[in-house]
Amino acid sequence: MDTDERTEALVRAINARGHVFLSHTRFVVDGESRYIARVAVGSARTEADHVDECFDEIDRGASALPA
Repeated sequence: MDTDERTEALVRAINARGHVFLSHTRFVVDGESRYIARVAVGSARTEADHVDECFDEIDRGASALPA
């Protein structure tokens, strides 16, 4: 699984759990289009615990992906 496939699988897995929502985009990096996960933290009601939960979900999801 290449890096873009791993990132896409991570985004899908996290979103499927339903605790947080990640979006994605593509950027050109060194002449190649790359799949990038996005986290938007912009609500006035967002608290530090929400951001911590999001990063915990990312850590758990990344650990669960095959190497």
